[in-house]
Amino acid sequence: MDQIKTFAGRIIKYSVSFVSRVLEILIKSFNFMANLVSGLGRSLFGLLGAGGCLFFFLFTGPFGLLLLFDSKILLTLGFLIFFPGLSRRLAYFLKYAQYSIVGYFEDIAFEYIDGKERRYSRFSGYAEEFRRTEEEKSRKERERQRFEQQRQWQETFRQWNSQQGNQWQRSYTNYGGYQSNQRENFGGFGGFQNSESMFKQEYEKSCKILNVDTDSDTSKIKSAYRSLAKKFHPDINKSADATKRFQEINDAYEFLNEENIIRYKKAG
Repeated sequence: MDQIKTFAGRIIKYSVSFVSRVLEILIKSFNFMANLVSGLGRSLFGLLGAGGCLFFFLFTGPFGLLLLFDSKILLTLGFLIFFPGLSRRLAYFLKYAQYSIVGYFEDIAFEYIDGKERRYSRFSGYAEEFRRTEEEKSRKERERQRFEQQRQWQETFRQWNSQQGNQWQRSYTNYGGYQSNQRENFGGFGGFQNSESMFKQEYEKSCKILNVDTDSDTSKIKSAYRSLAKKFHPDINKSADATKRFQEINDAYEFLNEENIIRYKKAG
């Protein structure tokens, strides 16, 4: 009986892996087409806007009325306006399916193969987790944009303030002055090393949160994340710090992506 369950689990696992890859290709394709059509639309409307009065008189005259009532023109305009939004909606739906449906059956496969308990007994738990994950990503993206905007404003102000001072004397008096100025502008010769050191610290901290070794691969990290996410999920764990721990676990898992794993290994 155990062998049958293990065999069934492996079939589910490989099937889910195949479906996940197909969905990933479709998601990237829809997003690519949305960006492509959106770019074409912006270019076309930008060209029309650059035409100014010429296009205004052209499209308000008899010739313009004929164009507007042409079915091909209307279909093209409708395609440029509505297709990007529709394509992104489809990509989001496929992403939802990839996260929720694939995650649900993947946990079933692990349950059959290794006897690991599923994170959620119902499919709705995976769907709710996807919604929370997307909301958290949106929140982080808004914070990142706000931080980037603030950083740009600070940099602009710093440059303007620097130009008002004795910039000529600081930059060109002699080689030593120039070297000192370069260190001030670029954070010193140790700026890059400090950045790498901070990255290593954050990476090792994330590994510690998930209780994995620093040389762990993506499968081990994902398995540890699943186990801890279920343990500290606010709907299951009613302790006072469950929400905080759950957020730390999500942040650590998001940081330990494949790109950062490769970067850490190269850094040695």
